[in-house]
Amino acid sequence: RKATKVLGSIKNAEGTVVIDNAQEAFNFCRDWFKRTKNVDHESDLGHGKGWAAVADEYSEWVRELRWMGHGLIFIAHEKEINVEEKTRSYQRRVPRMGASCLNIIEPFVNLQLYAHQGRDKSGKTTQFLRTKGNDQIQAGERGDTPRLPELIPMTYQALSDAYYANTKPTETKGN
Repeated sequence: RKATKVLGSIKNAEGTVVIDNAQEAFNFCRDWFKRTKNVDHESDLGHGKGWAAVADEYSEWVRELRWMGHGLIFIAHEKEINVEEKTRSYQRRVPRMGASCLNIIEPFVNLQLYAHQGRDKSGKTTQFLRTKGNDQIQAGERGDTPRLPELIPMTYQALSDAYYANTKPTETKGN
């Protein structure tokens, strides 16, 4: 919170805030809450009050960051979950976040990218961002018209170029 206040006090600040990692930031929030309320566990407050208060505090912090106008990136490691359907079951890689953390962040995320290592066209090992999800990987972008190719080299320039390649400038009408 102190760092957020300092960041918010900087006039005309531009840039991107990267939270590495989202779940760990949520855990810091939990620890702070337990210290300030002098409890060993959120459940000590009873009836879900502690859990709700931690989620509210984290949500308020995330909203504060969003309102500053910076780009905002949340990083999460992955975990594999078992998906059971009527006719099949499979493993899927999803963000390693608890439900409380995920429920706060996911509603405003525009891009959910999956970073992994692979081989480029020349056979060289490189890092990629996967923009489309499938049964094995959770990824995607908000909106009815996806603008990104499925695979992008993991560099700022490649992501920026891909993101703005299919964007038309907003037209403004004069008086």
